[in-house]
Amino acid sequence: MGAGHALRGRRKDGTLFPIEVTLNPVLRKDGPVVVAFVSDVSKQRDAEARIHEYQDRLRRMSFDAVITEERERRRIAIELHDRIGQALALAQIKVTSVRDELAGDSRTTIDGAVELLEQASVDARTLIFELSPPILYDLGLKEALAWLAEDLEKRHGIKVEVTDDGADKPLDDAAKSIVFRAVRELVMNVLKHAKAPAASVSLKRIDDHLQIDVQDPGVGFEVSAALEPASRRGFGLLSVREQIAGLGGALKVDSAPEQGTIASFRVPLATGHGAPTADGDERSGGGRSGGGPT
Repeated sequence: MGAGHALRGRRKDGTLFPIEVTLNPVLRKDGPVVVAFVSDVSKQRDAEARIHEYQDRLRRMSFDAVITEERERRRIAIELHDRIGQALALAQIKVTSVRDELAGDSRTTIDGAVELLEQASVDARTLIFELSPPILYDLGLKEALAWLAEDLEKRHGIKVEVTDDGADKPLDDAAKSIVFRAVRELVMNVLKHAKAPAASVSLKRIDDHLQIDVQDPGVGFEVSAALEPASRRGFGLLSVREQIAGLGGALKVDSAPEQGTIASFRVPLATGHGAPTADGDERSGGGRSGGGPT
């Protein structure tokens, strides 16, 4: 009757119900005895079951919100590319075509306009990739992570090495987007907290699962403390863990002060079926694939 054991009592009609038994030793003149207190905990168990069901519903709703957000990000990115990105590119071509025919102040004004259009095109392209990188859907996860590594080195100076075992790793669009953002969150944690000049991201297939390891040689941390709700690092890790769990996967973090960090997670591959969600359903991404701005 130790802790964790499920004890049941039997009513007179033969039905079973959950109980808890508390044993207390008592010393008497004629020797020690044990007093047992038996409690009916049916109401407590029902309340716990309702709480767990409510928590599961919240997790499913949270995961559905993430999927909806990713689809909306992709839709907006496609609209930005098809409308604003192409309009800027066309305007730049037209303005540039008449520049050589001008001189003096008019030429200076046109040169300034061309520079503004070039910068606007760069800003639009950056915004599109931050919203939903087209390369993720056009070329795949490995290529998108390689682009992410290049972008982080260019913008923040951190070198991220991306390696892949070469095995086929089919993922539907929803899973791709969640995995990509999970890796980006983990790498950004390295940038913000690890004080490391470099990190590595490895992709490999293990049976019907994709495993990704994000490793850095930085300052490390106490994992239990980092996962406290008040921890800024922990909020990101908790978010990654919940989203990966929504795909049917699991996140594991190994770290210690001055020992670096390895964050690993596995998700099931789309081997003929959709990626499983938190409620056991299958979900496949859809919609149009957006190309990068020209």
